[in-house]
Amino acid sequence: AEMYILQKAFPRALELCTSHGVTLTDEMAESMSSDVNCSNLSGEERNALLRQIAGIAKDQGNWNLACKKYTEIGERLKAMKMLMRGGDVKKVIFFASHSRNTEIYTLAGNFLQSQNWHTDSNIYKHIVLFYTKAKAFSNLISFIDAFAQLQIDENRNYYEAWCALNECVQVLERNRDAVYGGSSIMAKEEGLRTRRDIVQQVVMALKLLVDSASDEKKAKELIAVCSDLIKRSRPSHQDSANVLAAIRIGDVFALLVRYYYENARSAKDAMRVMESMLKHAVQPRFFVERDLLEAVCAANGRNVAEFLVEDAAAASAKGKGGNHESIEEEVAGL
Repeated sequence: AEMYILQKAFPRALELCTSHGVTLTDEMAESMSSDVNCSNLSGEERNALLRQIAGIAKDQGNWNLACKKYTEIGERLKAMKMLMRGGDVKKVIFFASHSRNTEIYTLAGNFLQSQNWHTDSNIYKHIVLFYTKAKAFSNLISFIDAFAQLQIDENRNYYEAWCALNECVQVLERNRDAVYGGSSIMAKEEGLRTRRDIVQQVVMALKLLVDSASDEKKAKELIAVCSDLIKRSRPSHQDSANVLAAIRIGDVFALLVRYYYENARSAKDAMRVMESMLKHAVQPRFFVERDLLEAVCAANGRNVAEFLVEDAAAASAKGKGGNHESIEEEVAGL
């Protein structure tokens, strides 16, 4: 093949690559497509040669070479797809960042979603950037929703979830005309706003928890915020689906357990909240940290095993004593 290239018999050299499995190296491709060797070709003929080289490189899995040749003939969308198949995140980000094509932005965003965005803030940032540039707001909303869910489910980081949701809402507000162009996007935006506002209540409760030990007003506000979320999570409430989709209601209960035990110094009330969790089919073992769970049980003379088994509700019913009226009233009917 190299001898054919030296003789400028490019079609024959490329035929060997396609028919006889000869590897098309970068050096061979550059030699065939150099200005010197293509001086006698018209612009159309040179583009056809480059397109053929790119096609062979693609078939042989040389994604970088294929990308380069597609780029040289202005077929940037195909070039982008080659980079994506190569899986080089940095090259995809660089290429997309220097493009002014909405389809390329969207492709880049979609590709980056398949990468390690949940631990790499740079990838996360560029997904948001590319979807925003492409005005692919449906994609943006879906991604932010998934990111927020990850922060809550895996990290219990409600603040990061709220920041992402709020940022997305602000992006949509800055692109109001485009958003109003589609009813489905408007519906998704409304759902996003609702989720942001619910998550914001948890963020508020977490902030109130810090000062609730020394500030009675903030303690009451904390209980009121948690109580509101718990009431709205009940199946009979019109907001139930939205609340349960936005947050883990068990985290709200757990926050109250920590408040009563550590700040209010009431192990008895902390236990009653844990028992209320069981009545709401929420397992304390999944939400209350193990050391806190053990401390509350020890302070009340209860066996922690009651809250670690599948039928914890039944086990707790056998071991609990007294009534729950005070805590029920204070937490607005937990």
